[in-house]
Amino acid sequence: MTRFAAVFVWLAAAVSAFSAEVVDGNGRRVVLPENPRAVAISPAAVDVVVWAGARKNLVAVSAYSYIGVDSLPVVGTSYCLDWERVILLKPDVVITSNIRDESVERRLARFGIKCVYLHKEGLANIPEDVRLAGEIFGTRPVAEAAAERFKRAVLRRRSGAKIPALFLFGSVAAGKG
Repeated sequence: MTRFAAVFVWLAAAVSAFSAEVVDGNGRRVVLPENPRAVAISPAAVDVVVWAGARKNLVAVSAYSYIGVDSLPVVGTSYCLDWERVILLKPDVVITSNIRDESVERRLARFGIKCVYLHKEGLANIPEDVRLAGEIFGTRPVAEAAAERFKRAVLRRRSGAKIPALFLFGSVAAGKG
């Protein structure tokens, strides 16, 4: 019995040494391997992963993603995903915005691919998403620094300065300017 307990403890330690357990934006616990291969299926998810210093972990990105991912394959969006391409890329995890369409997660699970949801949209949650990406990819110091820079920038803007905005929808732009 003692030998069994020792083996069990050793196995548990070995698994935890090569994996990360995170709590995603929906409050779900997700266990991922160390240094996971990832597909980000929303532009926000791509930005968060890049800001967290984990660009090297991305194997594909969402349409309409622009920050330093030009060379990566595009797999559509969370609402119109190229499932075959995602599955052929064999990611460990798909990262997406906080959507309530659980069919994405169910389809990915059939192929052994985990799904991590970001927090609900809003400026206040972006630093938390960057920190979450830092936990997933083992880039906590880079992610923490990026999250703090973002928070400081938002606080500076909230101090009364007007925030210029430009919204891009494909090739259509809208905003005061």
